[in-house]
Amino acid sequence: MPVSDTIKAVLFDRDGTLLDLQATWAGAFYFIIRDMAGGDESKIQTLADYSGYFMDSRKFDMRSRLLTGAPSDYCARWAEICERPYGEDFMRDFTDLSLKYCDVSPTFLPGASQALDALKHAGIPMGIATNGTESSARRQMAHLGYEDHFFAVIGYDSGYGAKPEAGQVLAFADQLQIEPGDVLMIGDSLHDVHAGKAAGAMTLALPTGAASSDELLAEADQVISSLADLPLMLGLPLPVSAPQARPSLPL
Repeated sequence: MPVSDTIKAVLFDRDGTLLDLQATWAGAFYFIIRDMAGGDESKIQTLADYSGYFMDSRKFDMRSRLLTGAPSDYCARWAEICERPYGEDFMRDFTDLSLKYCDVSPTFLPGASQALDALKHAGIPMGIATNGTESSARRQMAHLGYEDHFFAVIGYDSGYGAKPEAGQVLAFADQLQIEPGDVLMIGDSLHDVHAGKAAGAMTLALPTGAASSDELLAEADQVISSLADLPLMLGLPLPVSAPQARPSLPL
């Protein structure tokens, strides 16, 4: 069955799906890594190497564990490198720095804002499910002027677990009081696809981040090249801007 036939709500991954990974986070993680390492150059380089991050060019290796994993997946090793206990204090510092730098340069991928506008115009509820923090996702959407587009924003720290587990998707469906099978989960990684499938949702993938088209085609219900294609796929009209008044000619 085509994914467009039965959906009642759409749940988006954030990084690599709505937001350009490199443009949004590469600059931010330069500062996050330096601050977490306390400016110690040896620790900075070790954190960067472990994380798949290039300090000189301020870019991610696209195989970086930071691009798909939740902070809880890598921060235990970060704490070890920083010679600090891994626990609430360390995670609080990481979360605070993520929030501090998350809006350095949040950047939508091509077609993302138009897709969000089309879904909102059609009255389809939307949410975000991210393996980052809820607070950073909310701040980024506010920075971009899109916070009112989302019924729910769910992070790894929102109490429902992290992808590829099903908790975030199930929580979104539960909050809307719909069946998980009525949700379309959209993401760029196998974590997103697996989370959607584990919850019983439909899955749509994009090769715009952490996984290739071939990897996604083997797992997702459908793959599209860009969110610019989403409104057409769902049979939605693109919102039309209000006509501009014709300027008066001088007499």
